[in-house]
Amino acid sequence: MHDWFTAEQVEHIQRAVQRNRPVGSFVNGLRHATLPALLEYGCLRAHLGDDIIPSLPSAILSTSTVGNILFVIAQKSWVSGH
Repeated sequence: MHDWFTAEQVEHIQRAVQRNRPVGSFVNGLRHATLPALLEYGCLRAHLGDDIIPSLPSAILSTSTVGNILFVIAQKSWVSGH
């Protein structure tokens, strides 16, 4: 799945963040994502915070039904404190 964001890449992002390396430019370049990547990335972002892990680009959130739904769920959870 060339050019797709995968769970393995989420692990690379986690390691890069642990080494204080920037990940924003990589994340902003993403265009497609697998369901496992979306789930893992959401968990990583929830764990480390959105100040460290950037939101996924609109190319993924607006074109992926699952990505869009997960984004809405995350926003509602954040607002309600869950």
